[in-house]
Amino acid sequence: MTKAKSGEPLVWLRAFGVSALGPVGEDASAGLGAKALGLLTYLAVNAPTPVTRDAIVDLLWERVEPSQGKGSLRQELRSFKRNLGDDLFDALLDVSDNHIGLRADAVRFDADQLENAASSEDPDEIAKIISLYKDDFLAGNTARAAPFQNWARERATYYRDLSVAAIVRLAFLNIEAGRFERAQQAADWVISVDSLHEQAHEALIRCHLATGRRGQARSAYEIFRSCMIREIGAEPEATLSALVAPDAEPQARPRLKTRQMAPAEKKNPVIAVLNVSRDRGGDQDYLAGGVVEELVANLSRSSWLRVMALGSPMSPRDLDVDTAQRDLRGNADYVLRVNVQIAGDRASIVSTLNRVADNATLFSDSMQSAANDILSLQHAMAVRIASIFEEKTLDDQGEMLRDMDFSGPENMDHWRLLMRARWLFWRTSRRSNEEAQRLLGQAISLSPDDPPTLCLAAFSHMLNGWCDWTEDVLGSFTVARELAGRAVKAAPNSPWAQFTLGTASSTIGRLTEAKTRVERALSLAPTFVSATGDLARISTFMGDTLRGAELADEAMELSPYDPHYGLFIRTKSMGRFLDDDLAAALELIDYALIVRPGWFQNHYLKAAILSEMGDQTGARASFAEGEGMIGAYSDDAFVAGHPFGSDSDLARFASALNQVGGRFLN
Repeated sequence: MTKAKSGEPLVWLRAFGVSALGPVGEDASAGLGAKALGLLTYLAVNAPTPVTRDAIVDLLWERVEPSQGKGSLRQELRSFKRNLGDDLFDALLDVSDNHIGLRADAVRFDADQLENAASSEDPDEIAKIISLYKDDFLAGNTARAAPFQNWARERATYYRDLSVAAIVRLAFLNIEAGRFERAQQAADWVISVDSLHEQAHEALIRCHLATGRRGQARSAYEIFRSCMIREIGAEPEATLSALVAPDAEPQARPRLKTRQMAPAEKKNPVIAVLNVSRDRGGDQDYLAGGVVEELVANLSRSSWLRVMALGSPMSPRDLDVDTAQRDLRGNADYVLRVNVQIAGDRASIVSTLNRVADNATLFSDSMQSAANDILSLQHAMAVRIASIFEEKTLDDQGEMLRDMDFSGPENMDHWRLLMRARWLFWRTSRRSNEEAQRLLGQAISLSPDDPPTLCLAAFSHMLNGWCDWTEDVLGSFTVARELAGRAVKAAPNSPWAQFTLGTASSTIGRLTEAKTRVERALSLAPTFVSATGDLARISTFMGDTLRGAELADEAMELSPYDPHYGLFIRTKSMGRFLDDDLAAALELIDYALIVRPGWFQNHYLKAAILSEMGDQTGARASFAEGEGMIGAYSDDAFVAGHPFGSDSDLARFASALNQVGGRFLN
């Protein structure tokens, strides 16, 4: 095929902003309607794979007879020919009796350019997204067919998410390189697209701090905080407020480290599940998050498929999508992107499965149902995912997926209460947890024996106890254990129920029982990250520090962007402390503090380490930092948060803290 110039495509196609088409140097879109441009864009997205004529008719002419739809399609093709000319039409499109395909090398497609820019490591290339993204994908297209509009919305969400993640990454790349003006421009662009994007606001604040504009940094934080409270009734993450604290110093953005998994270690396929659902702060964020969380849990039940959860589904904006996908190399074989959309009484799950090594798309599909039946779609999705793997694997073990109960609560009012409560719980503040408990009380009144609701309610009571947010700490843990016991009674084979009961048992010092329950959870769901991390914690406090470190590493491998990543590191640090390897313990807890600076127990552990190293000044400063976050910390909460199996280990830890300001167990 002859190109317009050497290396140049014959035609350009624009899908962002006003849709347009033309030969290089010309505009041929004036004679094309919305349907024609929509069709060509659809073919471009699917290129080089041809699309059946029937699929195109269903997409654009869904309310007409098939014969009439095929006639309309022929008319659109004739319109192409009139506008482009026979030679250019033949060079551009591959048309057969049953299929129509676009010759990808003949087209300069702005969506392809955007994807290429997003995957680049060159800041100048990434920055091209800002000029390419003139508006949402096909924002002005007026083709009215519902299937086409649904597809266009799904693609628009994908490209918006991809662009935002890339420009956030660009902002931090520029911060690391000292290009603060460029970083601020990138952050401003993201905020214009998604006003509640926390990482973008973090980048903006860091730019102000790095250039000595502390007042502007504080103002930017307060504006964002006001917007968060107004839009979703929640505070920003504590890590963000810490940046603008009076004595805070500008810090480089930490990059999470993951232990690379050697090829020989990977016995089963590893699939990473990435939630790309977005509703810009609306109800869909927590509803979609709940669906994805349940999907991860269901896939984790398989003993033949290892599941890596990328970030907390309850806080989808915490994840730099592009960085995450880059870090998957060597850690995962496949990435499943899941986009959940709920509108009125209809729901859809759009899933795309890619092979990490070459980014090849193995399938991309959309499944729809009534909104109150959305959780049942997870069954079909799990089976579909399984089907791409070896036939023998399915024959041997795939039946477990088909036989699982994927049904959720029948009452969607209950389910919405649960999803909202989950989102609030993940905010990890006293006020948000109180609100979560109120909603969970309503949900339990509607469905008294629903295991997920009982488990989350148990954890909300445990959080109250751990953080000393109640006058009756032991009472909170007792209630938590009772709720977890009810969940296990209702669903004895639920990994979440067994894990919750195990964690609750550890809070009252029943470590052997806790270990048994969490191990049971892992037998039901071998790649259940939360259970793996908690077994690491329990093993460490029981004195098996080697096993604890191994399990913590496994948890970090499986979920490198987990909201509890900092706690996994803390577990390793505690193990080194117990083994008297204080230098290693200090290095680990310093890293944990970078990842999760707002968790007071990290500061307490650092204080204990420094105390035993003889650095009383540093230890006092660390203890004061932790105490400033939690205030007066009761003995009951202290022991529950540090459930040492050995009385001597508990006494040693308390003594180290008491030397620098603590008043524990006296």
